[in-house]
Amino acid sequence: MRDERMKDGYDDMSGAKKSVKLNTLLNAVRQSSALIFQLITFPYVSRVLGSSEYGRYSFSFTIVSYFLLLSTFGINTYAVREGARIRDDREGISSLASDLLSINLMTTAAAYIILGVLIFCNAKIRDCSVLIAIQSVSLLLTAIGVDWINIIYEDYLYIALRYIALQVLSLICILFLVKTPGDTAIYCFLLMLASFGGNLVNLAYVRRYVRLKIRIKSDFCHYMKPLAILFVNSLATTVYVNSDITMLGFYCSNETVGVYSFASKLYNMLKQFINSIVTVTVPRLAYLKGQNDEIYRTYIKKIMNYLIFLTFPIAVGFTIFSDSVIYIVGGTEYLSGTFSFRILMLALIFALLASVFTNGMLIINRQEKYCLIATLVSAVLNVVLNIFLIPKLGMAGAAVTTVIAEMVNLMIQSHFAKDTLKAFRIISKKDFITLLGGCCMVAAICKMVNYFMESGGVCMTLGKVLVGCVLSAIGYYLILFLFKNDIAIEIYQKVKLRNRKG
Repeated sequence: MRDERMKDGYDDMSGAKKSVKLNTLLNAVRQSSALIFQLITFPYVSRVLGSSEYGRYSFSFTIVSYFLLLSTFGINTYAVREGARIRDDREGISSLASDLLSINLMTTAAAYIILGVLIFCNAKIRDCSVLIAIQSVSLLLTAIGVDWINIIYEDYLYIALRYIALQVLSLICILFLVKTPGDTAIYCFLLMLASFGGNLVNLAYVRRYVRLKIRIKSDFCHYMKPLAILFVNSLATTVYVNSDITMLGFYCSNETVGVYSFASKLYNMLKQFINSIVTVTVPRLAYLKGQNDEIYRTYIKKIMNYLIFLTFPIAVGFTIFSDSVIYIVGGTEYLSGTFSFRILMLALIFALLASVFTNGMLIINRQEKYCLIATLVSAVLNVVLNIFLIPKLGMAGAAVTTVIAEMVNLMIQSHFAKDTLKAFRIISKKDFITLLGGCCMVAAICKMVNYFMESGGVCMTLGKVLVGCVLSAIGYYLILFLFKNDIAIEIYQKVKLRNRKG
């Protein structure tokens, strides 16, 4: 009987793989569209606005990001975790969704009140009040959008189509309406529309899954503790991610903020794109955790291995081509941020691995208090280091503090996730050695391409980077395959099997 149950579990897992593969593809398409959108608009806007106006935009964005966290109050993460467990119970999920929507509207109102007081009291923030007011519309759109319902039901096709349509619309508007440095407010509005405008149709769309009601007299007390923990955790994460830009805004010029924000945005775009592998699997992992713990652990290990397989060579390649990438996207005005961007590539590895511990292990196992401890320690450390390093080292100091914060966060979370980790080794010694060998190959090829191919205009530089990426990817995979890295062999076997079926 036990063997039959296990067989059924693995049969379910096979179906899950197909679903997760499709969801990963759809999420990758959405992330790719966002990347393409930014790669098209970024070079244009960075030249039109200049580093000073882009610095004002970035500073105002970091201020609004704190209040966006206050308005969501950990609801998105909590909703996905708890909703995925009961999504087959329409009454139960409708009740949960109605409660969380009602709480979200209250926290959003509180966030607007506090933001208004802050603008009134602080001259530096008041100077960006128009930009902050425009971007703060995202608080209301996020609350009424309840996009976490679509994530619970893994409706990534709708999410992708909606997002891509708005990206295309916003792209056209930016190219036609943003013409001078005085158009920063228009740029803020269009970016906000691209990211949150689709939430306007969500209230009607999610009726296929739930029945929503705004509740005023309901007892929300039992939600407060887990939501507060998740909120403080998210706030601490945002502090150690964004505090560098916020503090640069107080210590340095708008030009410095703009240059560093440019490098930081490239880093975050890359991180978000790779992190889609993790985020898209969270609802499935939460479901599997309640069904079969052994399969859940197997899935966690595979996600971690694939993430390591992708992240290390990408970090190496972007480090070597950092000046070329910045020149292609932003032009010569932002080249002074090259060194900071190289430092941030080290943070990329720590941040993405920590994401698996956070979203795939601790939160799913309802151990968000440990995430809170890790992020609080990291946030405090980051702020303290920023106070000392930014006045002395400027942009480089801000990048170094981000690396240290991400590394400390990873170390603490891996310690608290040891109960999950003890069942398996994340990566074998052999695979790790072959991975390092593959990264050395990536570095060697990128260096050779950098040396032998000339950099002229944007087109020539882009061609050099593309040649380096293709050749280094081939060299990286061949090294891992020849030395029998498990992931490389698995990819080869899957391609071979697919070709036979074809």
